Amino acid sequence: MRLISITLRNYRIHREVTMEFDPSRTLIGGPNECGKSTLVEAAHRALFLRAKTGGEVQKGMISRIHGGQPEVEVHFEARGHTYRLLKRFSGANGTATLTELNGSTWNGDEAEARLAELFGVEATGGGRGAGERAREQWAHLWFWQGSAGEDPTEHANTQCASLLARLQNEGGAAAMQSECDARVAQKFAERHEALFNRNGEPKAGSELARAIADENAATSTLTTAQQTLARLEQAVTDFRDAEQMIQSSVTALAQLRQDQEAVEIQLARVSVLRGEEQAQAPAAARPANQAAHSPLLAFVPNRASAGSAPIRRANASRSSKEWGGSASPLQIPLWREVRRLVRQEQQPSVRLRPRLARSLRRRLPRKTAGTTA
Repeated sequence: MRLISITLRNYRIHREVTMEFDPSRTLIGGPNECGKSTLVEAAHRALFLRAKTGGEVQKGMISRIHGGQPEVEVHFEARGHTYRLLKRFSGANGTATLTELNGSTWNGDEAEARLAELFGVEATGGGRGAGERAREQWAHLWFWQGSAGEDPTEHANTQCASLLARLQNEGGAAAMQSECDARVAQKFAERHEALFNRNGEPKAGSELARAIADENAATSTLTTAQQTLARLEQAVTDFRDAEQMIQSSVTALAQLRQDQEAVEIQLARVSVLRGEEQAQAPAAARPANQAAHSPLLAFVPNRASAGSAPIRRANASRSSKEWGGSASPLQIPLWREVRRLVRQEQQPSVRLRPRLARSLRRRLPRKTAGTTA
């Protein structure tokens, strides 16, 4: 089987692209993300995946930047004949057409069956898992992106019987092993026996076992170094945080000292004021005592009416017995006048000196029961 050309339409990033292959070799080159893997995938699905396949497989082929359903057209040679294959992947409405050059044409399921016969594989069918089943077709020859490092023997073993059958059909000698092949196989067997035991594990003391031990030791050392590095980085971070905290504390301490000095100055002023207050207290108390004992009330003028004469001793004609027998005739009219002036609040000297009035009330005798003022 040989690919001649392939054309993609509305397939992922490709609007329409055609690739012609060289008769001697099939190589696809180009920069990253230009669609090389997409082209290889499209060729494989055109050959092995049913056109009516739906689900996520079909959605993965639809272009997000170009309209229309994905189409793949492949020209190839197989078993001495040239064919043209056209598949349109549109889910349940997908179509497949296989045309032999100067020969027959197959459509739909007939085309799918004819393709399986040409390539010597079983039809993958549709439904769930159709994409994975298609990937297994010719997996020993078709490598997908990211799987080049995988062991191909698993897929080759599934095709071993058919490959040997074809070799035998072409001639018994072709299936025989050459001397070079035998030497290479023997070398591989000896190397494998030297490195691995029967369980497939590295032999103790072998070169592979030593390499694995060295790798484990290096991994352990790397882990320890990374942990040490992490601790050192954390220590550096803590040190920087501590430096910032110390700097902030120094600034705050300077401000607190300024505040302390200001408070001490205020306390000194308060102490001075208190001393002055204590020194002035006796001097303020002496005028009050002098006012309480002043003989100013021995004679109080009557200002109830303008031009009134002074109170005379004749106004005190009542017997001293009315006042309890303890007041002199002069004190009786004096008390009456003081009480009257206090009630009417017409005497400024009495109104402005309540302590003097209280002193008078204590010092003058009270009236006895049954007397009138």
